[in-house]
Amino acid sequence: MSLRQEYPHEKILDRYIMSNKLIGESMPHITKSLREYMSIKDIELLESLLETVTIYRATSILEAKGDINDIGQSWTLDIKITQFFAYKNIHQETDRCVMTSTIKKEFIFAYIGEREESGCVVNYTKLENISYSKIKV
Repeated sequence: MSLRQEYPHEKILDRYIMSNKLIGESMPHITKSLREYMSIKDIELLESLLETVTIYRATSILEAKGDINDIGQSWTLDIKITQFFAYKNIHQETDRCVMTSTIKKEFIFAYIGEREESGCVVNYTKLENISYSKIKV
């Protein structure tokens, strides 16, 4: 069963951008399937990116220091969006940080510009040059 049949709503990409891990699908199949749901504008933006892209993720220090398999798939191209989400919940402020990484464009499964978050669903096992920092906004 395809993703389109299983989840026919137009917000299928939200399922992936809001979840931490790929769910029950092989990565190559996911890539092909998610791109079916991207807007033409988002496809063009993704295709225009450099071959190696800097991406950001708001997360906990525990995740940032952990195993690569514990890192989530939802990242963004916009550091300001990441800083906002890192400190969105004030009660978590002491445990929050911004992760920075590079990734080859081929490992970005989808780009979602619709919500103005510059969201990317990535193959988190292909992240390179991972670092994190506590940044106050």
